[in-house]
Amino acid sequence: QEGVVERFDKQEQLMARFNVKEGVKHGPEWVYYPSKTSTPNPKLYLEWYQGNVNGICRSWYPNGVLESEKEVIDNHKHGISSAWYLDHSLMFIEEYENDQLRRGKYMKKGQEAPVSVVEDGEGVVTLYDQKGYFFKRISYKKGLPLDESEE
Repeated sequence: QEGVVERFDKQEQLMARFNVKEGVKHGPEWVYYPSKTSTPNPKLYLEWYQGNVNGICRSWYPNGVLESEKEVIDNHKHGISSAWYLDHSLMFIEEYENDQLRRGKYMKKGQEAPVSVVEDGEGVVTLYDQKGYFFKRISYKKGLPLDESEE
């Protein structure tokens, strides 16, 4: 199988579009929110290479504001990963190497100074939801999250 694949919902609205080459995803993939207009509203963008996610991945809030962006190589986070609040302010910026968190700065909505940091794979990740409400804290050691029994 090769070519462009489009998926539609029951109302015949475009929900996803991707390419297949030699039976696997290859090239850009777009996933869309349901829309009342003829123009699809992007939800997710991925770049595929021979069945693996490779490149930039982006997600958007339903109102069209960019939610997140990350670099991926062979299905692993590798490079910069960032997320934003609904008001466009920076939520966090991270750097990964082979799926391991190396550095990160985590901002509370409305504040420029980070509320927590990770350096050399060690530290605390503080996460908030899209509106800025506290979600959770996660401790990291050697680039990986600790489960609650290790903290």
